[in-house]
Amino acid sequence: MHNHTPSSSRGRHSAQASSHATHRAATRRGDSRRCRLGLPLSVALTALTAALLLAVAVMSGAPTGTSQSVASGDALSDAGHHLTWKQRKARAAARAARQANAAAPASTSAASPSTTATAPTGSTTAPTASTSTSGSTTNGSTGSTAQAGGTAGLVYSADSFFRSRVTNAPVDAARTASFHAFMASHPDQAGITWPKINMNPDWAMSYHVGTATDPVWRLAGGATSDPHLAILRTQGFHMADSVADTFPTGTQDRPGVMVDPVFGYTAQFADAVPNKATRTITVSSAGIMWHGSNGLDGRNPASNDKRNFTSRGRIPDAMVIRRDLLDQAIAKGTGLGHVLHLFFVETNSADGVASPMTGAENGQSGWGAEGERIRIRPDIDLAARGLTGAALAVARTLQENGAYIGDNSGSSTQIKASQPSAYTGTNLTTDALKGKISWADFEVLPRGWKG
Repeated sequence: MHNHTPSSSRGRHSAQASSHATHRAATRRGDSRRCRLGLPLSVALTALTAALLLAVAVMSGAPTGTSQSVASGDALSDAGHHLTWKQRKARAAARAARQANAAAPASTSAASPSTTATAPTGSTTAPTASTSTSGSTTNGSTGSTAQAGGTAGLVYSADSFFRSRVTNAPVDAARTASFHAFMASHPDQAGITWPKINMNPDWAMSYHVGTATDPVWRLAGGATSDPHLAILRTQGFHMADSVADTFPTGTQDRPGVMVDPVFGYTAQFADAVPNKATRTITVSSAGIMWHGSNGLDGRNPASNDKRNFTSRGRIPDAMVIRRDLLDQAIAKGTGLGHVLHLFFVETNSADGVASPMTGAENGQSGWGAEGERIRIRPDIDLAARGLTGAALAVARTLQENGAYIGDNSGSSTQIKASQPSAYTGTNLTTDALKGKISWADFEVLPRGWKG
């Protein structure tokens, strides 16, 4: 059915009214005259109408033998004229195309899996397919936010701790002084006056930013029995098969961070033992953070998503230097745009815990609470220190977003990166900050400060 404009509708109905009035007038006059063909006038008019319709059909190009019975609603175009068969066919095709376009997602991948996941209300990054009556957002696995080349931008909400800046943060002067003294005296820091970047293939962080065309892997092992992690066992995450080859064998740790913008969460795990035949990874521990949240563990009072669950509240995405974000930072002359997770020489269990962390390792007698945050002083000109490229981008990250204490390293203080092959073509190395940045350049922020 085609819609009609008010003017065409009024014109049609007024024409019909005029015809009926003429007929009534003729009847009142007792007009029973026959036409020149010898037929009653009504029969002649019927025949003439049929002839006109046939002529219109022929001129319109209707196929031979096609019945052009047209519903009254389709008989007139928006301008009040008869539609030809070709016009109706073209209009029907255009209407079907519009309906198909309206029903199709913005960017649907043919390889998208059929499983769905649920993101919290207010999700800004997770792909959205529909909204449930409970107010949470359901993530269809359409890959609508999975960008080409395995890039996803910054995850978590704009007001998250993960993305918060520290350039205007207050400073705890007393804690800063005690931090400087501790770093200058701890035996494992002797001679190591700069933050190391852990790129050792046996200990580095294997990571991947998934796309809808990547195969789906799942976690296995008793460590995933917690209900928060069930989705990593059943639905899993998108990960290229080649990533399985980056996990070392015969060593401890073997950590992984899998950022999945298709399903809308990041998975983190340790002691990974992948099985390519089943596409499963047996792990000793695991965690999950939903991208639509503020990136805080559900046990943290400031969290807005109770499904977030990681060891002691660690933020998985802070634990690795992603190549796509690094390239973007180098090009723009900025930092990575997010806080970094610090593997610290030795924390002090007596200092307790500060947000974003929710727990601390026991038996430590060094310095600082897990969650305590440090930054490079804002007044330091990093480029003037001779830093360039990737090294400058990491230093700017420490200056703009800082780092929080998240783990005990078992050796000197360091930031964890992926294997060296992930940074081919850059100047990122284990000692990229050596001689350019020292622990004396850092300041300690008040505990729990987010901005």
